[in-house]
Amino acid sequence: MATRRLTLPLELLVMVFEYCATSKSSLANASRASKLWYRLVFPILNRKITIKKFMQLEALMARRVSEGETGALRVGRSLRTLIIDLSDDIIRLRDAHPPVVFENLSSLCIECNSYSVETLVGLISICPNLTDLAIGVLGHPSEILASLKSPLPKLRSIALFGWAPDETLDLQSTINGSLGNFFRAHPHIEGITMKWIVTYARPPRRINPLLIPSIFPGLKSFCGPIDICTALVASELRHQLKYLGVRNNASLYNEFEAQNSLLELAAAAKLLPNLECLQFAKFDTGRVSPMKLSGETLLQIIAATPALTCLDLRCLLVSRVDLFRVLERAPLLNAMVFLDERRECNSCFSRFVQTVKDVVHANCPKVRAERLALLAAAIGPEPTMRVQWQIISTGNRES
Repeated sequence: MATRRLTLPLELLVMVFEYCATSKSSLANASRASKLWYRLVFPILNRKITIKKFMQLEALMARRVSEGETGALRVGRSLRTLIIDLSDDIIRLRDAHPPVVFENLSSLCIECNSYSVETLVGLISICPNLTDLAIGVLGHPSEILASLKSPLPKLRSIALFGWAPDETLDLQSTINGSLGNFFRAHPHIEGITMKWIVTYARPPRRINPLLIPSIFPGLKSFCGPIDICTALVASELRHQLKYLGVRNNASLYNEFEAQNSLLELAAAAKLLPNLECLQFAKFDTGRVSPMKLSGETLLQIIAATPALTCLDLRCLLVSRVDLFRVLERAPLLNAMVFLDERRECNSCFSRFVQTVKDVVHANCPKVRAERLALLAAAIGPEPTMRVQWQIISTGNRES
């Protein structure tokens, strides 16, 4: 009696390969099983490529040139995410290959030390359908953006890591080559991250909130300097914000300036009805000591964020009494990260954990405490100076 061959639908096979996508070696082995499997695995295997060496980047460009514009199994057709993380010199790439296009590439991340603006502009230009762009360089990323010959019409998210733009080319500037002009040419951007390498102490530059709608008309998520955050929360755009990450880039040696920046942020904050996550990120100035945040300032911010579900205060010192007051006034809060100002031993902390649980249950009816974790982090130049990080992660528990 002949045995029947069992065959799986191609859709199911693709689902299996998608499930194995985290292991490229497993996918590569599977692609060698048959020609059919190779055709199914190829687009998954080449969907995301990470470049660590210059020769890998050269090989990718050479392959894209050789494969042409026809055929189903093409890297240019399959590639969606390209990560270039190089310590090598990529200036040589400028004249190495004829122009190519990665027509389906939607996410590009470039991190390098030695580069030319022309080279990076060329890499971005061959990806006309980008939706996500990240640039990390030891230089001015704004210079790279200013050199683009045409806008990226589908760009929705951008992350910039490097030196801050000169004041004449910052967000408020309207001259050619300014960061402000780049964002005005990309009104559909929804998410922005800015992390500047601070080479010298300088106070935040105040930004006119009235200019914000013309610079970021589609913005929903922002993480960057506190001066921009202050303008955002006072602008007409505040109703759109869902995430705000505050980087306090006040003067490196001026404690008063840094404290005053927090006060100005709280005072400027009008109603932010849709803000769900608020994070106070690490200081761009290289500051190592956590800064004290008064209860009045914190509660002023909380009062402006009725929809807040996540609050991250890990870079600020807040008293326990003020933390309890936050829990009482933020019934939708389901995750909070904060720094314990008392730096007590674990036995005392365990009692504090129970107190927090009691406050959560009593004052946050929509929240049930399910997980509490204790993290230790070294803060400051001395390795012996340690403080306790506490994460209260709460969520709705089925009754």
